[in-house]
Amino acid sequence: MIEMIRSKFCLLAFLGITACGLNTENQSNYQNAPFFDLAGYISTYVKDSTSHKVSKTIQVDTSVESKILDNYPIWKDIKDFDAYDINRPALYDKYSIDTTFSPSAYSIIYLPKEGTKDLKVTRLQIKVENGEVTSIQIKTSNNSFLDKVKMEINWTPRRGYILERASDKIFRDETELQTIEVSIIS
Repeated sequence: MIEMIRSKFCLLAFLGITACGLNTENQSNYQNAPFFDLAGYISTYVKDSTSHKVSKTIQVDTSVESKILDNYPIWKDIKDFDAYDINRPALYDKYSIDTTFSPSAYSIIYLPKEGTKDLKVTRLQIKVENGEVTSIQIKTSNNSFLDKVKMEINWTPRRGYILERASDKIFRDETELQTIEVSIIS
């Protein structure tokens, strides 16, 4: 009987240790990802998001419209930025990393390595001060036979974002420029 209880105890201890080990491995894989986990950061950022009062300005070429919007769900706009996450297994060897440190801050810049082609994200820069992300800059380029689109997103969490888009369409002589600026008022 004592031998049976000892066997069950050993089995339970083994299962407990194994389960803890698996959990630790999963956490370390997430934390030790080769690139900044933009999708994970955005998911955490928008998790408990509420609507804000914002100032929104849209400019298309020379036409400009501005409005103050109450209860604007800015988190819906931010959620779309996760499409530019480079933290994917297929991209692990495609980007170089340049990090700059100061006593209370650091900046990480990801750029495509030489010889890589057709990468959507051409630059990703993350600035962190006192352990908090203060700025995310994303530059993209997308080419098809109908148009060439370049976009730059400058996002300052808790303040807003600016999205600039330039589009060269095959049947248009001029580049179409679009700027969207959303600033959180309260």
